[in-house]
Amino acid sequence: LSFLMFLFFGLHNILQEAIVHLLSSIAPSSSPLSPLTPQLVKSLQSEGTVMLGYAEVTGVLLFSYLERVYVAKEEGLAHAAPLGAYSLLTLCLFASSTLCNASLSYINFPTKVVFRSCKLVPTMLIATIVNKRRFASYEYACALSICAGLVLFALADYRLDPVKLNGTGLALVSGSVVADAILPNAQERLFRRGSSRLEVTVWSNFFSFVAMTVMTNLTGTLRNFCLLMYYNRTVALYVGVYTVLSYVS
Repeated sequence: LSFLMFLFFGLHNILQEAIVHLLSSIAPSSSPLSPLTPQLVKSLQSEGTVMLGYAEVTGVLLFSYLERVYVAKEEGLAHAAPLGAYSLLTLCLFASSTLCNASLSYINFPTKVVFRSCKLVPTMLIATIVNKRRFASYEYACALSICAGLVLFALADYRLDPVKLNGTGLALVSGSVVADAILPNAQERLFRRGSSRLEVTVWSNFFSFVAMTVMTNLTGTLRNFCLLMYYNRTVALYVGVYTVLSYVS
């Protein structure tokens, strides 16, 4: 199972990078009847990465709900914890997914991976402060070693795709790391209230899905991305597979 988890997670990241490159290579249509105008394509190239987070949340919400109903035999929308308790978790999930994917419009994939690889240490620090968990010094040493190994692995293709430093991109990915560090600690608090893993997954992704739908509708990104997938079946296929892998991984 651990091998499969790493396999699918790796495929998820590879596909994410492929979609980002695909978006950057899209050219406007020469046909006056096509909606893929230069303005729309430019907008998608700068804002389309946000839709990767939308696809992730959609996939996890849909398949977690089905798993809860048909596998775990739980009531789909039942909740042990009050819905108000999901506010922090939803905010962190929304920020983590949105900021991380939005950063890819400013920095390249290796840079994102380098920063995201370092989230284990702040997660442990927040667990110590918020949940009063104690970690031995060797556990911090192991965490630092893992983070260092992941950073070095991500930098292995530096010559092929050099790390790209951009202030806006670094701020976005750093914000996603902070949100990602708070996320498991917020989940642990809900587990202590009697919530199941699937309950927490369904409700946190449901609220994030609603927030992302409203945001992308207001900016027009959702409509533009749906048009792109309708006229570009390669993008549609990649995003479809990416949505499924978001849940599997």
